[in-house]
Amino acid sequence: MSFYITLISDSSKHFFPGNKTSHFTTQLPTPITLNDEWEMGLVDFIYPHTWYNIREDNNLFGFDLGDGKSIARRIPQGFYETIPDILDGMYLEDFKNKIEFHYHPIVKRVKIKTKEHAKVFLHKGFSKLLGFEPGEIKGKVESSYIADPNASFPLIYVYSDLVEPQIVGDVQAPLLKIVKVEGKDGEVVNAHYTRPHYVPVIRRHFQTVEMVLRLHSGELVPFERGRVIAVLHFRMRQIV
Repeated sequence: MSFYITLISDSSKHFFPGNKTSHFTTQLPTPITLNDEWEMGLVDFIYPHTWYNIREDNNLFGFDLGDGKSIARRIPQGFYETIPDILDGMYLEDFKNKIEFHYHPIVKRVKIKTKEHAKVFLHKGFSKLLGFEPGEIKGKVESSYIADPNASFPLIYVYSDLVEPQIVGDVQAPLLKIVKVEGKDGEVVNAHYTRPHYVPVIRRHFQTVEMVLRLHSGELVPFERGRVIAVLHFRMRQIV
């Protein structure tokens, strides 16, 4: 015995006006009562690839052109397809002959070169995209890690209030599925699972389902637009 429920992020706004694409509650048309032990799995997860990889919380860097004056600057928010696009967003005419940025596509690393006592300051979040640790850079320095414009968005953690909490790192949380991010900016992505991972259901009677989508950092996925569709499969709990 089994059944499916399809949840749409913008379908119950008259019941829950605070719903957003990354955190929504769905009011089901009728209550559901489960007898015995049940479990559920995510079989389809459709989401819009509409977030910015450069945002207000990770677009800050600073520099000193050698005169002892530290200047902070934010590059414009948006989705940057490549590391060279990000480096172009950082560049200022004032840097000429003092600060240089180079990207090596073969090894996928960034090299920063400063002259005449100039320095670059990379802040947390922004430094991760370029493959550096946060801090001050002077001289010739190559990034320790691969530079990746999508470093902040490799995975989406899907949580639901219907499932039994489990250990996730150093906390307990009602995790349903970890979804690997696919697709390109602006696309609608369908993650389909022919053999879904099932998690025990803890609520025997319900008429609402809450879904929360988070990044590894714990922040809500910052969708700019679009809707999420989640198809859930419920079945009697299988004893292995």
